[in-house]
Amino acid sequence: MKQKIQFFVSYAHRNRNLTQNFIERLGDVLAPSRRFEYSRWQDTELILGEDWEAQIAEAIENCDFGLLLISPAFLASSFITKSELPKFVSGEKASVPVMLQPVDFDRHDLKGLEKKQIFRFAPKGSSHPRAYAECKSHRRDAFVMELFRQIEIKLEASSSGPKISPVPDPVMDLRLFELASEAYRRRGTPKHFLDSQTLSIEQKAQLYNKVVLSERGRPAKNNPYKNSDESKTKNHREEQLALFKAALKIINAKGRITLSLINEFKDVFEENKYFIKPSQEKTIMALINDLGDVRIDNTELTSKSLSPKDRKSTVAHRRELLNRIENIKATIEKYLRKLT
Repeated sequence: MKQKIQFFVSYAHRNRNLTQNFIERLGDVLAPSRRFEYSRWQDTELILGEDWEAQIAEAIENCDFGLLLISPAFLASSFITKSELPKFVSGEKASVPVMLQPVDFDRHDLKGLEKKQIFRFAPKGSSHPRAYAECKSHRRDAFVMELFRQIEIKLEASSSGPKISPVPDPVMDLRLFELASEAYRRRGTPKHFLDSQTLSIEQKAQLYNKVVLSERGRPAKNNPYKNSDESKTKNHREEQLALFKAALKIINAKGRITLSLINEFKDVFEENKYFIKPSQEKTIMALINDLGDVRIDNTELTSKSLSPKDRKSTVAHRRELLNRIENIKATIEKYLRKLT
């Protein structure tokens, strides 16, 4: 029999639409849990004509954990701070803090939550964990899937009942297959999605084969989770071309380099970096760093408050960066010539 778990949802009303989107996605992955039967309480459950503050206090008292959907509006809410957070921050009640929207860890008052591990999603290869609002649609599915696993691990660790040895869950396997298939249809490969999941290499290899067979109607010739390092870069000419052409495009932008352009290029890099050699990956990473520095220098040079001395230093630094980028451009053009 499944163990019943009730959780309390604490969120800011200003984030109502984003919260609903998040809760619906999370509900889809919680429902087929093999061990737990989840039910949630949020203020949509308030009974008309009754003392609403008393109902909230009772729901907090009766919950197994609080799902805290953190955002600037959440931190700014006096009611949340005074009436909902105290029992969760003190540790009297268990909590699962989730970053719904980005907050500034250095400048925002986190109301005691700075002592808690706040869940954010970090796709494999990314050094920047993301809030739910920062994720695109397919990454939101990956966000809630990883959160589901972390919630289950937390509950299993605190449960006094007998531990159930992990066995394949056909319902959850089907959900993973559906999400991986959607990733394939968007990007031509399910790898970007699979890399974001905490699965074993064997599980990733099996799921990769299933998706490719289903979508292409034939087995995968090259499974990136089974092939040797030497064979990773073979038979992926299109992926390599896409990455190197994107690199040339952003290099040619020169003075028009924006943060959105850099982020778009990073997405292309994250999607295709597996199919290039380590030396090529190092070259692209150096390019991304230099592009970011050029953008910063460009911004500083538009400032009227910049002193003549600092302006001269910034111009010299920008010139050095652009020279390095030109050298990288020559290297990337050499990569392209070998492919064409």
